[in-house]
Amino acid sequence: MNKSVIGFVAGALVLGSIGFAPMVSGASRPAPTMLSAVVHTDGSLARGNGVVTSVQLGTDGYYVVTFNRDVSQCTYTASGGTANATDILDDAVVFTVSPGPNTSTVYVLEYDAILARDSYSSGFHLIVEC
Repeated sequence: MNKSVIGFVAGALVLGSIGFAPMVSGASRPAPTMLSAVVHTDGSLARGNGVVTSVQLGTDGYYVVTFNRDVSQCTYTASGGTANATDILDDAVVFTVSPGPNTSTVYVLEYDAILARDSYSSGFHLIVEC
C-alpha cells in the first residue's frame, strides 16, 4: 500500500478513536407544536387546540385570538370556514394575520376580496405552528 494512503488511513483511525466522527445529519429538532382555533362569525370560539378565547373587536372582520402560550415567534395561517357542517361559506374573503398586543395573541383581519377591502365577517379557521 502507498505510504500516503497508509498515513491517511492511520490518521482517520486516530481521529475516530478520539471522538471525531463525520457529520451524519443535523441535530434533531423538537416536533413543531400545532395550535388551532375555529371562530364563529360573531367572534366566539367554536373549538380549538391550545386556544383560550377569541373575540370580534368593535368592527366587522377584526378579531383577536388568545392562546395558552407564547405564539409571538410562530407562523399563522387563517382561512375562511364555518364551525358547522350546515353552514356554507360562499364568499370570496381574504385573511391577514399578525402578532397581537401581547405574546399569546394573534390578530386576524378578514375582508371582502371583491369590494375593495371592505371589512367582512364570516368565521374562520386559524392554525398556529411553533
